[in-house]
Amino acid sequence: MVRYQAKQKKNYLPAVLISCLVLLVGGCSYALYHNNATKKQSQSIGNSTQKDTTKKTTSLDQNSTGNTGTSVDTGTTPTPSVGDPYPIVNAHYKISQLNASTYDITLYAISNSPSQYNEYIAQLKQYKQEALAYLTNRYGDISKFAINWDPPNAKTL
Repeated sequence: MVRYQAKQKKNYLPAVLISCLVLLVGGCSYALYHNNATKKQSQSIGNSTQKDTTKKTTSLDQNSTGNTGTSVDTGTTPTPSVGDPYPIVNAHYKISQLNASTYDITLYAISNSPSQYNEYIAQLKQYKQEALAYLTNRYGDISKFAINWDPPNAKTL
């Protein structure tokens, strides 16, 4: 005698629940990220109402034809306030505090072609000085601080 097994219905409920859970977690993550980005954007808008500074840097590039000056116009950038919370971000640099005496500093110098390398180095030097000036204004002596630079070659400028 041949027995026939009854067809079992596939239960899709666990798969549906897992899919809903993944979508819920993804939606919450996006909402939190978007909310955080909006706060940062509103902070930068609030900082732009502070005093703007315009600086022009000149670096000398000595080549076979003699000394020539290269001018780099950095535009206007809001000066961060000493009491601003970390990370400190503006168009020139970002300062993140890892602990009481360790900082990550990212410099936003721009080079669009190899022919602009000298301007790029001049921007790196200027932005480095601005970031260090901010830390000095906030803490005074920063000689014992450990600073991680991005790009790494900014350390030696």
